[in-house]
Amino acid sequence: MTFRSVFILISFIVIFFLVHYQLDNITLPQLIKSYWGFFFIGILAAIIANTTGAGGGIVFLPAFITLGLTPTQALATSFAIQCFGMSAGSIAWLKHTYTQPELAKNFGLVLLLSSLASIFGLLITQWCEIPSYIDIQKLFGIFSLIISILIFLKLSLLQASHSTRALNLTPLLLILITLIAFIGGIITAWLSIGVGEILAVLLIMVGFRVHFSIAIAVCVSAITVLFGTIFHIFESKNIAISILIFAAPGALLGGSISKYLATLINSKALKIIIAIWIFFSGLIYLVK
Repeated sequence: MTFRSVFILISFIVIFFLVHYQLDNITLPQLIKSYWGFFFIGILAAIIANTTGAGGGIVFLPAFITLGLTPTQALATSFAIQCFGMSAGSIAWLKHTYTQPELAKNFGLVLLLSSLASIFGLLITQWCEIPSYIDIQKLFGIFSLIISILIFLKLSLLQASHSTRALNLTPLLLILITLIAFIGGIITAWLSIGVGEILAVLLIMVGFRVHFSIAIAVCVSAITVLFGTIFHIFESKNIAISILIFAAPGALLGGSISKYLATLINSKALKIIIAIWIFFSGLIYLVK
């Protein structure tokens, strides 16, 4: 049995026990009637998250708040669902990366440093209950718009090429990646997204291969939300279990197929898709 199969089996065991727990408060037909649509929201969010490197929270947060959840409930539930979707996506990306020699070299080092930095930023922010003293959603929206414009400018000036920057890591570049991942972890604690988006953009902008960048972004996002969900299980206790029951299987499906969608698209087209998605996600946060 492969690691992916074990992960999917464990995921469905968890979902089964969540269903059993939730049926103490609602009947199964009522549960299905009220929440079945979240299965498709989970698929959509996971596909977007795992083909661009951005977190699925960019779909979940606006959707959940629109449907009546409090911001705290939306945040906690987004974290929990992404544990399934981002983890499924990261397993697929890891398998792809380590079968491609040009992607595998230095992948482990970049993943380790960025994951540790992101986790550190996230845990400090969550457990020390550091608030966003500014309107972080508006700031993140502006930041997303700027980054998307920079990607479009780069595409207009440069021919798509296969950079070898991933083979020539410098101490300065490693420090920059670590710092950006730390900041991304802080943002993720506030929004359930952030580290994957800014890591993907940074790595692409400095010259890493697109698939390398997205694989790192997805894997770091998965690790970050797994640690972040611990806080919401034991401290905030605001996860909407009924939504999670349906959105999690959808996220598993979307995360599993998203790598194949991403690798079917050429490098330049994928950069354009990432830029467009980041641009519109920024607009969402600015107009909320």
